[in-house]
Amino acid sequence: MAGLLDIDSMPEPARSTVLRTVSALPPPDGIVSDFTNSHHRADIAIAVTTTFMVLSTTAFVTRYYSQFLMGRLFAFPNVLGIIGFGAYCGLVGTTFRLVVLKTFWNHTWNFSLMQISDVLFELYLQPLFYCVLTCFIKPTILYEWKRIFVPRGVHNGFTRTCNVLIIISILFYNAYFIALQFYCRPYRKIWRRWATGTCFDRGHLDIPCAVFNLVLDLFIFALPQRIIWGLQTTRIRRLGITIVFSVGLLAVGCAAGLVYTLSQLNYSSDFMHDQGPAIICLLAESTCVMLVFCVPMIPKALEDTWILRILGPLSEYPLSIVQGRKASTKERLSTVGGKSTHWNGWVFSRVFRGSDSKLSSTSGDGLHRDHDDSSQIGLARLDPVAKADGPNGILRTTEISMEVSAQSGRPWDGSEQEAAATEDVLRPPNRVVLG
Repeated sequence: MAGLLDIDSMPEPARSTVLRTVSALPPPDGIVSDFTNSHHRADIAIAVTTTFMVLSTTAFVTRYYSQFLMGRLFAFPNVLGIIGFGAYCGLVGTTFRLVVLKTFWNHTWNFSLMQISDVLFELYLQPLFYCVLTCFIKPTILYEWKRIFVPRGVHNGFTRTCNVLIIISILFYNAYFIALQFYCRPYRKIWRRWATGTCFDRGHLDIPCAVFNLVLDLFIFALPQRIIWGLQTTRIRRLGITIVFSVGLLAVGCAAGLVYTLSQLNYSSDFMHDQGPAIICLLAESTCVMLVFCVPMIPKALEDTWILRILGPLSEYPLSIVQGRKASTKERLSTVGGKSTHWNGWVFSRVFRGSDSKLSSTSGDGLHRDHDDSSQIGLARLDPVAKADGPNGILRTTEISMEVSAQSGRPWDGSEQEAAATEDVLRPPNRVVLG
């Protein structure tokens, strides 16, 4: 009925009356529109939204507390994460606003033109907040995946895949954000459907975006798995690492649900009744993305607490990053044909639960060594460092500090001659394994 009326050209009293009394969709035969006491399921929406908000907020606060403990509170990924969490709060806010507007599992004919205008405006804001959230958080997750699983300065298939996905995701979400501004002309027709103008089918925008999210979430989940299960550690510890980095599997499930619910929407009929599951899936996928971003950093905040003591071996995994410290050219890995051939002192630090506990010993050659008590290190000689899983593997799962001096007592000056002399000193006649 609204399509047959030129509402914008009506005088104000008549215009307001039409907007308050005409339904957004003609009801079926035998059904009367109810603009005030229509049936809807606010209870489900409130319970689900509150649960998601509590989960995300708890994970977010815990992550940033751990980053504060590590002195990285204002690191670049954390700044991007704050922006993304702000967008997530906007998404939660619009969901609660839709609850107030009696949107969930309500029929379109139970909304007047004025009421449906308010609903459509919130539905217009939701994908905008989602774009900002995913444009900042998902590339940041991929960036941190590189820092966790690849030493700094090493470029392999893993880093190239992450870089490509970062670029593609940023371009795609920006394109989707722009497209949302132009699918209705004039612009106000996006939420004022009685205005004169035209709109494209919203499904032509939403469904491709949902499919892209599903594919990207699959990559984020799958990328670390091969490296995790190639670690030279016990199966129970690998399982612990997998659990941390498998929160993305929940995001994959929610993204698949979002694709399905959006494909069931019919924007030309009673779309409001079917909008509820799509909104829930959108919020669920956004929550899982926030958890993927936050969970790997959480154990640092729980260090030395009863929670990690209960988990036992499952908690013994990298808490934040494998941090390859920037070194001078003489300190970097020399490579020939893409494989490591000599170790010139590249320092890798890995944060572990209980990593402050170290042993100190002196071997038969008189060299003083500090080593972590969680490993057995063969010190027969400093042979080239072998990677755990080919060129893509993580070099070590312990933190080792050494101070070496030549026989002359002078500290090593970094020269090749001094390195050769030092290596001769470090080569005992028999293999020594420190337990």
